[in-house]
Amino acid sequence: MSVVLFTLITLGLAVLIAIATRGDLRRIGELPFRRLWLLLVGMGVQAALEFVRIGGGTDDYVPAAILLASYVCVLGFCASNLRITGMSVILIGIALNAAVIALNLGMPYRAPAGRETTTTVKHRPERANDVVPILSDRIVLPPLRTSISFGDLIIAVGLIDLCYRGSRRSDGGRGQARSSAASTLTS
Repeated sequence: MSVVLFTLITLGLAVLIAIATRGDLRRIGELPFRRLWLLLVGMGVQAALEFVRIGGGTDDYVPAAILLASYVCVLGFCASNLRITGMSVILIGIALNAAVIALNLGMPYRAPAGRETTTTVKHRPERANDVVPILSDRIVLPPLRTSISFGDLIIAVGLIDLCYRGSRRSDGGRGQARSSAASTLTS
């Protein structure tokens, strides 16, 4: 189960909100992201693993370990950029997803009606013995024919916040508020 379409819709919505509220999209591109390579490596590994099918043997631990290592990369990127508004919310959502995947050796999901269930390194159908099933991909979005998790919703809120605030200030909303407050105190 891929949430790529949900993420693309979220990013589109974030851009539309920034534009509708007279934000400057160029400022988002000027945000001082650090260690972007961690994000690219982590997401690249996850994209590749989406096509790896697994059986039910002990060999499942190696692909799961690779997947969790990719989450460490993505979380490292987020942690490196906590000074950018919205990134802490994104980090929480990603950490929730990573925890569920680690505890269940894959993200349990509910398949939308009429959709075939498959098992990949990252996703597998729900089971009765899943750990913290409330955090799994169980929010079914029939129009998108996919399921998402609460972590995905939290990531979406963080992305929208990052784009909204980032389109207003070149520093992501951190430094300018402090400097204007400091100038008010010294005046």
